[in-house]
Amino acid sequence: MTALLTEHHPSLPSFSLLKAEGYGDDLAPAAPTDRPDENTERRILSLVLPEHEAADVIVCLCIHAGSMPVVWWTEPVESFGRLQ
Repeated sequence: MTALLTEHHPSLPSFSLLKAEGYGDDLAPAAPTDRPDENTERRILSLVLPEHEAADVIVCLCIHAGSMPVVWWTEPVESFGRLQ
């Protein structure tokens, strides 16, 4: 996923990738060895960018992510900055 983003959108700002565990009956297995009664390893990618750019990134992922089990959402960001 990160290679896909950097290849198709090299001008994206930096982003964070977090390890996570998914729980619940509605989670598709990430790998054939995953069992539905156990937690499923997931990754959460966090990226802050203007709304119009977010739509472009989502379209790119839909086209190029293939059969990866990807869930996405957008949220408004009231403000963003760095403490220097």
